[in-house]
Amino acid sequence: MTPGDDRLRESYRRCRAVCRRAHSSFCSAFFLLPPDRARAMEALYAFLRVTDDLADAIPAGDSA
Repeated sequence: MTPGDDRLRESYRRCRAVCRRAHSSFCSAFFLLPPDRARAMEALYAFLRVTDDLADAIPAGDSA
């Protein structure tokens, strides 16, 4: 096992945590997928969720 494997595993763990905190029915459906696809969907969902939360944090009237 390489250090990169540990970092990747930790990244996937954090993505799963983002999904669980969201209490999304969308994320709940990921368990129906094969494990590798479920991890990929959790990573994609986590990226989109964090991006959306960052965009929502910009005060109205401010531009990027």
